[in-house]
Amino acid sequence: MKSFTPVLMFVACIAGCADPGPEGAPDAAAVKTQALEVVAESERQWTGVAVTREGRVFVNFPRWSPEVPVSVAELQADGALAAFPDQGWNAWSPGSDPTSVWVCVQSVVADGEGSLWVLDPANPGFAGVVPGGPKLVEIDIPTGAIIQTIRFDNTVAPSESYLNDVRLDHLHATAYITDSGLGALVVVNLATGASRRVLADHPSTKAEDTVLVIGGEPWLRPDGSAPQVHADGIAYDRARDLVYFQALTGRTLYRISGAALRDPALDE
Repeated sequence: MKSFTPVLMFVACIAGCADPGPEGAPDAAAVKTQALEVVAESERQWTGVAVTREGRVFVNFPRWSPEVPVSVAELQADGALAAFPDQGWNAWSPGSDPTSVWVCVQSVVADGEGSLWVLDPANPGFAGVVPGGPKLVEIDIPTGAIIQTIRFDNTVAPSESYLNDVRLDHLHATAYITDSGLGALVVVNLATGASRRVLADHPSTKAEDTVLVIGGEPWLRPDGSAPQVHADGIAYDRARDLVYFQALTGRTLYRISGAALRDPALDE
């Protein structure tokens, strides 16, 4: 597969921004003054970037190889990485206790309410889930204190699963997670920690027969086969209580009512 350098860019108002136009839309003249600014670069892939309202930037490196410098870090002004919430959480090694460390982090999300949420599928190198490792952790950003840790057993995160991304619905105290390894959604009650796996046997969470093209070339394994990545991208529309999701190797975007996902009376 081709390698690349992840680049983090923000939209910056280089020459000043005019007031928003009707209904909050930016004025056309203001848009022309905006440009992308490179904030940081990395030779190793980030799969998550989270930016707080205060401008603090957090990234994560999935453990897809043994040479991961850190799992979760805050980007410093000089581009250096500061382990978050501390070095201890970033000190996992094969065979050690996976419960209170980052095993293989895939996603970091700042919720706008002072917390950073870290999703750890605990499947390093896609070699299988480390028992006791899968978790969703809420961290208080100002202090770095762990607020809560929600753990997933093998009924929610089976051995070949790869919990991929998470979106938060604070109004209903719920998190919605995709599983790109086997194809499913995971619904988490943030108040009780109860979780359940849904749509695991439904075509909406499965990869389609398609090949991704990156930089004009097909994305293929060394043996020439095309990777099949299941439910991956996810978004939550708070205004309409809808969850959108799509397989990475797929062309169809699906949506489902958040109320349906939260209803324990409905089967999976």
